[in-house]
Amino acid sequence: MLIFNLLFITQAAMAVPSPILFFFFFFLFLVKLALSDNIQFIFQGFKGNSIENLSLNGASVITSTGAIRLTNYSKNLIGRAFYSSPLHMFKTHSQNASSFSTTFVFVIVPLDPQIAVVMVEFDTATGLWVNDIDGNHVGIDINSMNSTVSKAASYYANQTHPIEPLKLESGMPIQAWIEYDGTQKIVNVTISPLFVPKPSRPLLSAPVDLSHILKETMFAGFSSATGKLAGSHYILGWSFRMNGVAPPLNPSQLPSLPRPKISEKIRKEGIGIGAVCSATTLVLLVIVVFISLYYLQRLKYKDVLEEWELQCSHRFPYRDLFKATKGFKDSEILGSGVLAVCTRECYLQPKKKSRSRKSPTIQDRGSGNS
Repeated sequence: MLIFNLLFITQAAMAVPSPILFFFFFFLFLVKLALSDNIQFIFQGFKGNSIENLSLNGASVITSTGAIRLTNYSKNLIGRAFYSSPLHMFKTHSQNASSFSTTFVFVIVPLDPQIAVVMVEFDTATGLWVNDIDGNHVGIDINSMNSTVSKAASYYANQTHPIEPLKLESGMPIQAWIEYDGTQKIVNVTISPLFVPKPSRPLLSAPVDLSHILKETMFAGFSSATGKLAGSHYILGWSFRMNGVAPPLNPSQLPSLPRPKISEKIRKEGIGIGAVCSATTLVLLVIVVFISLYYLQRLKYKDVLEEWELQCSHRFPYRDLFKATKGFKDSEILGSGVLAVCTRECYLQPKKKSRSRKSPTIQDRGSGNS
């Protein structure tokens, strides 16, 4: 589960891990510095000298492909990544918060009351402590985890087509645009799958005057935390511009996700399951072979009664004759005629012999009397 948020938040939160799990944040932190009014930057992936402008902490790392991985599949982790220079949120000698625009591509693969917060949440969990509409929605939050406005995650392909649903936790790259118009005092949030052009119609629009919420200077960055249900959260590219439109990202230049590694626990469980299945198969095979041999042995000694035996005395059982003549060996034959073969039968009693006749016409089935 995950919530992806645009936040404007005070500096105190930078040193204190968030007590709320399953969150994935974009936020701005309060600082007291003088900065340019028109800062902008763009990351087409995170490699080379560009990462010198990033500050990572917690579980955050840069992957071999050039993506920011905020958390991995472990539980109870927190990871953050910030643009290292603070942003000036107000124009010089102005009381109105500046306009800004940011776009980023993310992938989700499975309060302190003194903190001022403006959030755009990309939520994959239905929070029990807040009024979430479902476990796959986008919302705008003002100083609260309860959304001022929210909608199921989706996008408008164009003005005439109906809205298309979008699963946040799909493991596929999603691009988000968050824009604030300082003149109109409105926040727009737009999302779409990567490689789909930016929809002309935003998913969310909310009238918000950030002048009463933002501080003069803030830090921009991302944060993610996992709880009992873990997942990996990635940022593939990011651009930001104050007082203008954020530079567009080039999807062909964005990094790919690293190949997932099989954890040691899963590997051991797989080996154990494989060993149990192999042993079970072997035992079943032995049982089948044993049963087959047993029935073949019974068929070997099976005695077939002829019609005349139903009215007269029966022959010696074939099993007894077979054993007594040692399998009707030639050395046990005393003589043969047209109708029968006479063999010597040795029973268990000492020094006692008898003779029997075996008819050659019944395919080695014993007949005759001693």
